[in-house]
Amino acid sequence: MIKGKQWLATGAFMLSVACLGSPAVQAADYGTITVDGYAQDTYIANQAVVIATNRVEKDNLATAKADNDRSSARFLQALQALGIPSNQIKTNDYTVAENQQYMPATKTYKTVYTVTNSIQVTINDKVNTSKVIDAATNAGISNVRLDQIGLNDADKRAMKDKLLIEAAKDARQKADALAAALGTKVVGVDSLNEDQYYAQPRVAMYKMDSLAAAAPTTSQIEYGNQKSDEHVTVVFRVK
Repeated sequence: MIKGKQWLATGAFMLSVACLGSPAVQAADYGTITVDGYAQDTYIANQAVVIATNRVEKDNLATAKADNDRSSARFLQALQALGIPSNQIKTNDYTVAENQQYMPATKTYKTVYTVTNSIQVTINDKVNTSKVIDAATNAGISNVRLDQIGLNDADKRAMKDKLLIEAAKDARQKADALAAALGTKVVGVDSLNEDQYYAQPRVAMYKMDSLAAAAPTTSQIEYGNQKSDEHVTVVFRVK
């Protein structure tokens, strides 16, 4: 008899807990629709990034460093003459390395020293982009790369904001159409995710050893039209 009462009491307690917890497990009173929003625009680039990397290899460390410093100094002086602001010039990397080089003739190794100086230049007009590349050639820089062609930071931010708004509107338009087709209506937003897109930069690499031997020329750099796009994924509430 005692055992029966205990069972009844326990059963009543379990029922009470289940009732109290039931609102938490009820289904939401709305459904969801997940859609993608997309926007794209074309713009004319107004900024380029050039990376000039000077690499000198010598048997003597002091000689390697001195040769590298001379070429780098000539390049920096040329940038100053072009009116490139100092805050748009920065050292990306500077390394000094000691390596063992195999000599097949004697079947021995010798020590060589490599000094590398990489300078990044941000340029805000097409004319100076060509001139910076030419300046690197004349200074004896071993390699130069046209790393990026695009917008300056302020214009890039404005373009991004504009396209995000358009992408969100595109998503809402699609959600309204789908909801109407299903006999429901969009009543809110559950979540929004901005998908990051990274455009592959236009890259051009020039070997300055071969260019220096040729007749002096002016590098032709064409910015052309560029494309920017934004993509969002939105979960809308429908009811």
